[in-house]
Amino acid sequence: TSLKHYAANNQETERMFMNSHVDDRTLNEIYLTPFEIAVRKAQPWTVMACYNRVQGTYGSQSFDLLDRKLKQDWGFEGIVISDWDAVIDRVEGIRAGLHLEMPGKPGHLTNRDVIDAVRSGDLDEARLDQLVTELLTIVLRANASAETDADQKLDGHHAFARKVASQAIVLLKNDAGLLPLSRENYSDIAVIGEFAVSPRYQGNGSSEVKPPRVDNFLDVAGAEYGGGIRLHYAQGYRLDDDRDFSLIAEAKQAAAEADVALVFAGLPQQYESEGIDRTHIDLPPAHNRLISELASVQENLVVVLTNGSAVAMPWVDEVPSIVEAWLGGQAGAGAVADVVFGAVNPSGRLAETFPVRLQDTPAYLNFPGESGESIYGERIFVGYRYFEARQIEPLFPFGHGLSYTSFDYSGMDVSAGQ
Repeated sequence: TSLKHYAANNQETERMFMNSHVDDRTLNEIYLTPFEIAVRKAQPWTVMACYNRVQGTYGSQSFDLLDRKLKQDWGFEGIVISDWDAVIDRVEGIRAGLHLEMPGKPGHLTNRDVIDAVRSGDLDEARLDQLVTELLTIVLRANASAETDADQKLDGHHAFARKVASQAIVLLKNDAGLLPLSRENYSDIAVIGEFAVSPRYQGNGSSEVKPPRVDNFLDVAGAEYGGGIRLHYAQGYRLDDDRDFSLIAEAKQAAAEADVALVFAGLPQQYESEGIDRTHIDLPPAHNRLISELASVQENLVVVLTNGSAVAMPWVDEVPSIVEAWLGGQAGAGAVADVVFGAVNPSGRLAETFPVRLQDTPAYLNFPGESGESIYGERIFVGYRYFEARQIEPLFPFGHGLSYTSFDYSGMDVSAGQ
């Protein structure tokens, strides 16, 4: 895989040609810093250039990004590849430091452009030789590291995926210590929501993978934590119809008859995917109504969220416990079970600010741009910087995350310093 998409590729709307109009300070401090950290610390073999323009120049043709920053300043030793069909001018790309056009193929029309540019003197052959040498270095390194008859270790990888997912889960709210659930206090549990049996565990689009197995919460909870408890499932909503409220009554009955209810809600894949931008931060209407209706009949209600980014929670004051499970991968459902039943003490922290409403976000007035220009008008005031500068109270702040551990400070002596 590649470190991508380099750089300032922050919206899907018109991403093929949109110009990210961002000032130098903001570009360097906010949008290039993550790439710099990854390159300096890990030396990835490949970096993928973006579709969009950055300060007027396409990412695959930007000497400033591909050579001056990536290689000269950060010491990148790998190769740069294009996003699929992103190259507008291959000769300019080579001049900038692009090693590989994707998806390339023998006899590609742009091969003739390169040959003609070298013969006419428009492209220095030494530059071409340099990029070819660097490309072949990575090819030979990859061939040398290839393993034959390797043990895939699927069980070990699945266990590791579960551990990683459990460490990413964020406990957003846990009034009165409702979680973790114990058999002694909650022997009858209602599990509500189609995500509990058909989990959304990955992003949609080019990030999709085909895992060898995928856990679901209902199966894992029953198999590993089911001794001495009864689990009752109700669908609650349909993933293919976000305004179908017909299943709520059945779910309310299941919740009312249980000691505690777990409701799995979140964003279906059609809400957030490669190729589209979200137009709002709301859960599907059926999910929001389901949660409020369940809260009216069951005071011990745990909301488990499945989503790739921040969502609004109009019911936040109606429920005692909220678990942010994100898109947890193939073993994510097992990780949720581990946290809910106390085998794992949640330790995740929010890597982004959750706003109360979309209008509170810094990009609200500028997105999606117009006339091919995406204006980064908020400058460096993204995330928590914006909320602090504007004194806007977020739903949950950057870095927020609870655990099952409590502690007190005592005997503190504070003195004035210089």
